[in-house]
Amino acid sequence: MTNNQSKYDKAKQAYMAGKSYKEIGRMFGVTAATVRSWKARKHWADNKSTARVHNTNKLINHDLNNIDAMTEKQKLFCVYYIQPYNATQSYLRAYHCKRSTANVEGSRLINSLVNTKPAKRMT
Repeated sequence: MTNNQSKYDKAKQAYMAGKSYKEIGRMFGVTAATVRSWKARKHWADNKSTARVHNTNKLINHDLNNIDAMTEKQKLFCVYYIQPYNATQSYLRAYHCKRSTANVEGSRLINSLVNTKPAKRMT
């Protein structure tokens, strides 16, 4: 029992560190579905909100350094995105477009704003 318990604890630590179910499964020789069931049965806290905050902070830091290079709609999108962390809803509110367009373009805009270096965006 203690051996299994330590396995669950190590798996939980790996999950909280941001590893995927698949990666954790490989570490312990089990499937990703088994790791998901461990998470559900052992009531592991969900670490996804921390990742969202981290990505939003990256978005804010990049764009505050280079806010003049952003369009008004991009600035508005960022303001809307900070609250719910939902790119589709934020894009809909900022651009007033179809939901299908917002679904694709919102994600694309977040990725471009988060992954673009400020020096690169100035050119």
